[in-house]
Amino acid sequence: MFTSTICDGIETAACVLGSRLAAVAKKGGGGGGGAGQADEEREGNSRPSSNTAQNAARAKQAFLYLSRRLLLSGIGIGATYSLLMLVYREQIARFFTRDEGAIAFLLSGPAWPVVVAAQPLNSLVFISDGLIYAVRDFRGAFLSMALSFALGFLPALALFAGVVDKAGVFPIWIAKTVHNVGRLVGVSWCVWARHFRRW
Repeated sequence: MFTSTICDGIETAACVLGSRLAAVAKKGGGGGGGAGQADEEREGNSRPSSNTAQNAARAKQAFLYLSRRLLLSGIGIGATYSLLMLVYREQIARFFTRDEGAIAFLLSGPAWPVVVAAQPLNSLVFISDGLIYAVRDFRGAFLSMALSFALGFLPALALFAGVVDKAGVFPIWIAKTVHNVGRLVGVSWCVWARHFRRW
């Protein structure tokens, strides 16, 4: 995956920063107090519940803002990679192999346009993985991966196998793209419908 070189770092940022905000939003602000808040409570100066609710609301909005910025960054990175793959297609192919036959096959077949078009989608999937880890829905992450593989990747691979090219490059990339669409839908539903909406 071309975009993973950068988007893996953004995924980590989404996980680390998002988990802190999610903890505050889910626990009514309790995740942001730490030792300082415990000292205040021992002294009888604990914050009123209205401040706690405000902290939770701010954390929720900050999580939304962070998510939007990271996802938009992912779209931009993916689109940039797609453009580079269109402009420098031969140079990029030669970076991976010096076999002239393999290069000609890859660039003349239908697989390369699929890979190019999939880069923004791949970026969104990688960053969304960080968001679902941030809300600690590991079961949702597993089910999104497993179900999209069983209901998306395998049927698409079976449908397109041998239809376009006998080498199987195009069917694999079509199946992988369908798989990532399913993952994105599943992870997004978990993050925004199951968790964010209930904070």
